[in-house]
Amino acid sequence: MSSDISWMKKGLKKRPVGEWFSEKHKSTSSSSSRSVVPKASENPTRLDYGKLSEEDRNIPKYKTKPVIFKEFDATSNYENAGSNMVVMTTQPSRGFDDALKDNPDGWTECLILAPSKTQILNTPGFPQPLRRPPTKPYEVRQLPGRGKGVIALQDINAGDLIIVERPLVISLSGLAIDIHFDPDVTVTEAQKKQAVMREYARMVETLVSRMDPELKAQFMDLANSHEHDGSGPLFGRIRTNGFSVSFVKDNLNKGIDDRVRYSAVGNDISRVNHSCCPNSGYSFHRASFGMELRATRKISKGEEVTCSYIANDWATTAERQKALEPYDFVCTCPACSDPENDSVRSFFQKQPSDALPLDETLKFISTVEGQSMEISSMYDWLLNHAIKMYAKDGDKEKEKEFKEKLFKNQLVKCGGENAPLIKTVDLGNDVKLHFFAV
Repeated sequence: MSSDISWMKKGLKKRPVGEWFSEKHKSTSSSSSRSVVPKASENPTRLDYGKLSEEDRNIPKYKTKPVIFKEFDATSNYENAGSNMVVMTTQPSRGFDDALKDNPDGWTECLILAPSKTQILNTPGFPQPLRRPPTKPYEVRQLPGRGKGVIALQDINAGDLIIVERPLVISLSGLAIDIHFDPDVTVTEAQKKQAVMREYARMVETLVSRMDPELKAQFMDLANSHEHDGSGPLFGRIRTNGFSVSFVKDNLNKGIDDRVRYSAVGNDISRVNHSCCPNSGYSFHRASFGMELRATRKISKGEEVTCSYIANDWATTAERQKALEPYDFVCTCPACSDPENDSVRSFFQKQPSDALPLDETLKFISTVEGQSMEISSMYDWLLNHAIKMYAKDGDKEKEKEFKEKLFKNQLVKCGGENAPLIKTVDLGNDVKLHFFAV
């Protein structure tokens, strides 16, 4: 049976130099000054990207707080562990003789808080098999000028599963690393960040060393857009390819801030390229420990599958390009290529009034769909508003049609992880849904 490695920061009480969080929308974070995870309200440091100067790479000597390491059986629950304890664990647990050929769903190497592991192990049905589609509807190809990408092998309907896989690694998106420099030495902010990345990269090195050789090879084959900023070959790949995951919901577990986020790196799912007009959305299914990508609209055979890397759905082209700088590419999607697009998107930065008439609501829904922004929260609001209007008018057929749209869109965002939310949409027994049931 594989084992866990855990440690706690000894004497961690003050806000350390090294609080940070990833710049990606796909991996966000937050934390506490008394925990090893930084709080969003405390404005943790964003890590650098791009080419650093030689001065910034030349880090003065520093000291870190002692770390207490312990080894446990991988099935340990840690129900009584404090929120400071960080754990390296393989999930689902595997035996030393287990081979990937006999376990095609694979395993995930995790760098997480101990109470989060408790929540994973307490998830009903964990670990379930991955919920794969009947046939693989995509393939990874080399694309001209875009590196590797994902192409649809068949028509894919809104709500359909495209990619389902276990993450290769899951790691904390933010960590408070206690670093102390000599007070008589001048230290730049960039050098402080370099020290933080150096310490975290050491943890990631240990994490990756635990991986199955075939899974490690998959991880190392992923892109790294942080080759020149001090992230290193391993942490750089996490920064480049991570999707946001949270194991905490409704603050049910004592000792954990429910805003703590993790970064999950997949194999095929991390090959999905960015578009500001995406046709897919991502969710995480905890019971199967699976990353799931679903279509937000119909995707035609031969079309590239894309997702959005950035947080602001309706930002201007300049703002989106700035947010994408850490990935070292310039987006040339339809929204970025059309100089008139900013005026269209700017309207959706504010939520419309509850008094919005039905005909205007339908126009806005059509505009959002034309922008391929079904993944946005605005689309959910507009669909829900149309449902209420049709219900008020007694138009059952249209009400059902828009409920189906809303159901599919919520399924994309929530997967099977938030069943109560999905069940609020009553589609009736005579509606045929073109996606896989949860």
